[in-house]
Amino acid sequence: EVQECETCTLPCQVERPCKHACPKRCHPGQCDPCAQPVESACHCKRTQLNFLCSELATIASGAPYEQKRRLSCGKVCHKQLPNCPHACARTCHAGVCPEEESCEELENVRCPCKRRKEKWACKQIQGALLARDGKRSYTAATILRLLECDTQCGKAASSSLKPSEQTAAAKNETADNAKVGETSAAEYTTLEDSTSRSKLSKADKQREREERRLARLAAQEEADAKKAMKARLQLAKKVLAVLLLIIGGLGCGLILFRVAAPGDL
Repeated sequence: EVQECETCTLPCQVERPCKHACPKRCHPGQCDPCAQPVESACHCKRTQLNFLCSELATIASGAPYEQKRRLSCGKVCHKQLPNCPHACARTCHAGVCPEEESCEELENVRCPCKRRKEKWACKQIQGALLARDGKRSYTAATILRLLECDTQCGKAASSSLKPSEQTAAAKNETADNAKVGETSAAEYTTLEDSTSRSKLSKADKQREREERRLARLAAQEEADAKKAMKARLQLAKKVLAVLLLIIGGLGCGLILFRVAAPGDL
């Protein structure tokens, strides 16, 4: 007679991959999927997400797209970008943040005297710094003087001088004007000669224009005279033709009269 073994009442001793103990007592077959609640940080590490242990294991071993979707908290990433003072503006994502060269945050840039101000995108600022200094990194404390001063900047700078500084600047300007006056006096003769030549050239041009005008008038008068002569010749031809017709008609009538006269008598 076969005797049945006693039933084991000890907890299941099977070691599972997740290291969580099976909650059942000794049982045949495979253990159930682990239902132990666990937490896992999202991609940006700002939020702890809740999963079942077996669910998290499935996500970890699943497709990359599923990992990106399930482990994202859906909030803004806010990781600090390496070369600028801005944070990543993308939604919580896997992997590294986008290149800092694509940062679109706006910053104020000024000229050296701080009068001019414009807003530039961060990537534009980094490009300008790289071209000027050989490096693109900057912080929030960096004074971005990437614009060039213009003429208005010079006027604003002179108006902001102290009275003593303005007096010195005026003296320097007077001295410069005196030098310019001396130079002008030395060059006056040359300027006068060039002015005389310009006047002569203007007179020559005026005379040439008058000669061309008279030539056009003479040509027009000659053309008009030729037209009048042609018209008179045509008129004379017509008159001569009429006279010839009249004379011819008279001659024919006289001949007929002479021929018919003897018979009538």
